[in-house]
Amino acid sequence: MAESVVCSALGRLSTLLLERATSEDVVWKEIQSVRKTLTDIQHILKRAISRRGKSESVSLWVKEVQDLAYRIEDATDIFSVGSGGTGTRQRSKLAIIRRFIGGLADRSFLNELLDIKSMMTELIDYSGFLSQIYAFDREEGNEKQLWLRQTYGLDDSDCDFVGMEEDVKRLVSVIIGEDGGNKGQVIFICGLGGTGKTTLARQLYRASRVREHFQCFAWVQVNQVFQTTAIWGEILRQLQPPPRGEILSQRKPSPGGEIEMDNVNNETELLPDEVIFALKSKKCLVVLDDVWSIDAWKRLSDILPFGEMVSKIILTTRIREVAETLAGKRFLHQMRSLTEEESWHLFAKKAFPRNYPGFVVNSEMEMIGREMVKRCGGMPLAIVVLAGIMCSKHTLGEWQMVHEHIEAYLHIGEQVGETAIHHVLDLSYDNLPYFLKPCFLYLGLFPADSDIETEKLYLLWVAEGLILSQKYGHKEKNIDVAEQYLGELVLQSLVEVQEEEVPMIRRFKSCRLNKLMRDLCLFKGKEENFLMVLDCGSKKQQVSEFDSFYLTSSARRVTICKYKDRDVSCKLDVDKHLWCLLLRNASEHEQESVLPVEISNLTELKLLRILDFDGFDFRQTTLPRGIEELVCLRYLSFKRCFLEELPSSIGKLPSLQILDLRIRSGITMRIPNVLRMLKNLMHLFLPESFHTLDGKKLQLDGLTSLETLANFNTRVCNIGDLLKLTQLQCLATTVDGSLEDLEGIIKRIYMTTEHILHSSLDIRKFDCYTEERHASLKRLLKCQSLFILHIEGKIDQIPPYKEISLCLMEIILDGSELEEDPMPILENLPSLRVLVLSNDAFVGEKMVCSTSGFSELKCLELSNLQFLENWKMEGEAMPKLHTLIIKKCNMLDMVPCGLKFVTNLKELKIIGMAQSFEDRLRLVDGKEGEDLHKVQHVHAIVFEN
Repeated sequence: MAESVVCSALGRLSTLLLERATSEDVVWKEIQSVRKTLTDIQHILKRAISRRGKSESVSLWVKEVQDLAYRIEDATDIFSVGSGGTGTRQRSKLAIIRRFIGGLADRSFLNELLDIKSMMTELIDYSGFLSQIYAFDREEGNEKQLWLRQTYGLDDSDCDFVGMEEDVKRLVSVIIGEDGGNKGQVIFICGLGGTGKTTLARQLYRASRVREHFQCFAWVQVNQVFQTTAIWGEILRQLQPPPRGEILSQRKPSPGGEIEMDNVNNETELLPDEVIFALKSKKCLVVLDDVWSIDAWKRLSDILPFGEMVSKIILTTRIREVAETLAGKRFLHQMRSLTEEESWHLFAKKAFPRNYPGFVVNSEMEMIGREMVKRCGGMPLAIVVLAGIMCSKHTLGEWQMVHEHIEAYLHIGEQVGETAIHHVLDLSYDNLPYFLKPCFLYLGLFPADSDIETEKLYLLWVAEGLILSQKYGHKEKNIDVAEQYLGELVLQSLVEVQEEEVPMIRRFKSCRLNKLMRDLCLFKGKEENFLMVLDCGSKKQQVSEFDSFYLTSSARRVTICKYKDRDVSCKLDVDKHLWCLLLRNASEHEQESVLPVEISNLTELKLLRILDFDGFDFRQTTLPRGIEELVCLRYLSFKRCFLEELPSSIGKLPSLQILDLRIRSGITMRIPNVLRMLKNLMHLFLPESFHTLDGKKLQLDGLTSLETLANFNTRVCNIGDLLKLTQLQCLATTVDGSLEDLEGIIKRIYMTTEHILHSSLDIRKFDCYTEERHASLKRLLKCQSLFILHIEGKIDQIPPYKEISLCLMEIILDGSELEEDPMPILENLPSLRVLVLSNDAFVGEKMVCSTSGFSELKCLELSNLQFLENWKMEGEAMPKLHTLIIKKCNMLDMVPCGLKFVTNLKELKIIGMAQSFEDRLRLVDGKEGEDLHKVQHVHAIVFEN
């Protein structure tokens, strides 16, 4: 974490240097000097971080560096706003006042820089420190991992093997070639530490059918310390018969199983060739256990004879990206968490002593045990560790004691729990690149067991300055890089994601942490002073217990959830250096939350960057005072809140980059016409329904940095402003029937800028009753920047597919009254994922989907097409369709026969259809309906009135 904070501070200093833009400036020179000194400290820090676990003095030094970097960020944030900017030549009285204030800010900032520089010098000169750092042997860091693997690996005995039996059967078939050939020449087993990768590999390695199939076997533990020659030597030692095997057997492995580099002589240049010869000439099974890096695998795989060898390789890794580097002949198995029943079964096998006289597991103990097992998140290692603790507890009282302090036992309590779980998870966290560590810890701010919206997460990361866009190239936008960051966390097996069923721009829809991963975030977050979570709905943090609960003053990020009683103080000591404050309401079925009295006035939180009100009803609680004083605020959200009027003081926030006004559905917000004053705003999400306080159209012409604009409605917004927003990349807009407004939108969509514009357009009450309107619609459909189109109104006909943009991903036609079947045209659109035809969008009787049509379609809805009688699907139409909705098409007599070939169909919804139509898809009195065979492969068939 310290490394990421220092990197962020260096970035802020570099930005200030560019803003000052003159080397004659005294402040500029001091900024340059501080940056240089901090860069020197950064080089030392990299080695100190790996050393701090062995030296308390080093740990304290690292913490002091981190605190100093935080101080630099605080100072630069205040200075950037307080100086009022440079380089302007305004002559007004206001400009003179600003220059005077800027001069005061310069002097104050200069003094702060001098003090910081003095502290940095002391840190560098710290007696004896450098000798400690440079004497450190990096390989010592691997001792803990090797010791853990030897001491706390999962028991591989068959009697304790739970929950992976089907996986073993399937993987054995892959290994011995029953799956249809050599597609599994390399079998990758991926998953987080402690999920049982090595245990599963060991079961495969020992399986009788595998032992019968192969002639030679080798098991090599790779680990983080990786030496290619040593790996080749160990493989050959196990595979090769004497005399070569005898020679290699003289090279004694280290205690961890690796071959020491010093034991390898000059003959090692021949090792790869000999290994390749063995793999090609005999049926060999080689297990490479615990590969930690892409580089390690690449150095091995580059010379392996894929396609020529009759051997197989099993590779276990925490890094999914290792597997994805090898295309073609590989098989990827992702480890899953155990189910609750599997978890309990494994726990019971280990926890209940078989030879203890008089020991009985009563129902109350089982209930307590099951609750504790849930805390393990389905992770086998955690379950085994917990069971190891409980096997020495023989009374109900002892079980209750462990249950009450389960986190202590699993993280900071008894030696087994602390060692096995905490350190195993530590390894995965410590192995992250420094720029991903704060992004991972950030996930701990969200409620337990919640799906985290990726859009929100990305914006929070961006607002916090956690995204290093230069890592992927200067042309990458921060939001795009944020998604790549999340992808890397997924590849590290730290985060679970739900992908968009119908991906438009973003790949991931939401993400979540399992219980242990969230515990790790909270543990590390508190340890690093990164975050603190106050969950008032938690049994451990009830308001009545707050007398002993204080928020640590050094936490930079705070989440407060489900606070119910405003009259009871939560003893919340809000620190003036707070950067992020996330306030979460209860769920919709619980009592509304209120805001703690301690944050009713935010005036003192000058450094606050993030302020998120999630789901609050501001009829029940009061909006805090002082929001307009938050000069460093970059992110402000009222998403899902009940807020009828936006304060006009919002226009005074000079640093605001993200404003989310997507309040609860059905509420119309009154917005003051001040948003155009937010010059640094980059992402603006307007409410679905709003109007301005002055009755005029909302003006947005001053938002020249805007990249995202959602819910732009031409009825209440000025279309001319869009032409001035040249940085726009995402535009979601609504047109209410006006041809003039539609023409204005088309003009903006066609406007050439340096950025690709992703447009979504909802056209309401737009009947094409003139040639002019038809011409506008045809022009719109050609636009390559249009990705989503909803159109309500009679359009009679659509142009040939060659005159429609190939980029369209979603089309909703409502009341179009098309007389000709639109399917022959729409099925040729290569990017189309969603298609909805509703309210007589088509008024013909027959609809035909041709062979191989709709190659990318994922979701199809046919709703209230009252003239449709016959629907035919030919050949392999809609091969990727996973959701089909048929609603109130009363003349339609049956589903098409072609549905039986749509093997990806997961959900079929039948809504408001005739009873005879439904009966054809059901079992009625034990008799299969006539069409049931067409949809037997569908996972879920839902009937609704």
